[in-house]
Amino acid sequence: MTTTTNDKTELTNLQVLRAAAALMVVLFHAMGTGRAYGFPVRGLGFLEGWGGHGVDLFFVISGFIMVYIQARAARTPARFLANRVRRIVPLYWVLTLLAVAASVALPARMVNHGPADPGAIAASLAFLSQPLYGAMPVLYLGWSLEFEMLFYVVFAACIALPSLNAAVLAACGMVTAWAVIGNNMLPLEFALGMVAGWLVVNRRIAVPVGGLMLAMGAALLLATLAFKDAPLNSALVYGLPSVLLVAGCSVLRQVSRGVWTRIGDASYSIYLAQFFSVPAFYKLARALGLPADLGDLLVGACAVATAMAGWGVYLAVERPLVLRPRRLAHGG
Repeated sequence: MTTTTNDKTELTNLQVLRAAAALMVVLFHAMGTGRAYGFPVRGLGFLEGWGGHGVDLFFVISGFIMVYIQARAARTPARFLANRVRRIVPLYWVLTLLAVAASVALPARMVNHGPADPGAIAASLAFLSQPLYGAMPVLYLGWSLEFEMLFYVVFAACIALPSLNAAVLAACGMVTAWAVIGNNMLPLEFALGMVAGWLVVNRRIAVPVGGLMLAMGAALLLATLAFKDAPLNSALVYGLPSVLLVAGCSVLRQVSRGVWTRIGDASYSIYLAQFFSVPAFYKLARALGLPADLGDLLVGACAVATAMAGWGVYLAVERPLVLRPRRLAHGG
């Protein structure tokens, strides 16, 4: 496949967006879990139910990055899929099996109050819980990973075409068909990300335009707070601000590495670790007899604790599982 750019710039701005997306989702679950445990938010109530749309931002980033990395270094479909599996599967399997073990050892303390059946476990590990069972996977956060894995299969099939332009066009067409046939518009966010990626690698977005896109994306995303409870199309309402943010951040000067980029590095671990950390945090808060009117403070503390727990998972589990095998594969 022919490529269109040799730019080796690390997109640290996207790591910051990943951090923001992960923490949005953590806040979403922390607020819901806190309410269930008797610690509702009051001053932060305007954010309740909104943070879950960090997933929309993740989907757009994913579509963008697949085009961007393929433009930097073309991969065969087999190698592309192998890289994606190595990046996504090990940590997900480890935490899914940990959740299964916890459901057996402490059934009353788990969300589903009991161990999942073997078929459900197998479907979860195969990223097929929704198509086969019409249900959430054992590690319920994996619902979004099932979308991701199907997108990777689609993109891998398309990069067999002779040019990146043809691959992006074909992938956008297939993702659109997936959205229409499945009557779910979320996959369109991958297409939005791919279009943004194509524009960036072909240098179609000038820096001043990127700044405008970033400002517009941030304003539109904040504006969604006004109608976060309305039954609107998520791909349109949250996908469009997300693609403006991603495209704008990609062409602007990249930030230096710091706390936010490190959180972005660990965003996958943070995203999955919250399955355990958020309920554990509120179980502890209730066991300590903390007053209910601390709901707002506890949400912030839970987000910090989850980020720290996720960082620990990243250092202890994700990085050894992903980066060390990669170094060995390259003779490092």
